[in-house]
Amino acid sequence: LGDVYKRQVSITHSTFQKSSDFSRAIFFQETDFSHTTIRYEGFFIQAVFLERVQFTKVKFGLHTRFHKAVFSGPSSFQKAEFPGLAEFLEVGFQQKTDFSHVHFMQGTGFSGSQFLESPNFSKSVFDRETFFRFTQFEKGANFRAGAFHSTADFTETRFGSCLLYTSDAADD
Repeated sequence: LGDVYKRQVSITHSTFQKSSDFSRAIFFQETDFSHTTIRYEGFFIQAVFLERVQFTKVKFGLHTRFHKAVFSGPSSFQKAEFPGLAEFLEVGFQQKTDFSHVHFMQGTGFSGSQFLESPNFSKSVFDRETFFRFTQFEKGANFRAGAFHSTADFTETRFGSCLLYTSDAADD
């Protein structure tokens, strides 16, 4: 078990010069990291956000991990920048999620994640390989006006009740 934050957390307009690790932390109230810079690594592995969380206009560092994190409330990463690897593997997004206008500059992974509401990825840019393998978008997803500049892998991704399946074998 990580740190427990029972009160509202505001870490806005802050700079982390070294790695920051919030792994296994539980945030009981609203949490706001908006306009923060994480220069090196940002770890949120198995973190639980029970209320609204804001990562709006955050500049993440060389490696960002949200493996198996849970977002019970609404979450926003609007206009965030990920210059390094961005890993959202097996993450649970239970309410509205906003990734609009986000710039993913290196490899990006959302594989195995579940979005219970339709996430907004509109006008987001994915410069390198992006993986949404085995991801579930229970109510669809909005990628309108987004740009994928490299491979975008949606193998066995579910959009609502529809399964999007791609493989080399399908071309036979």
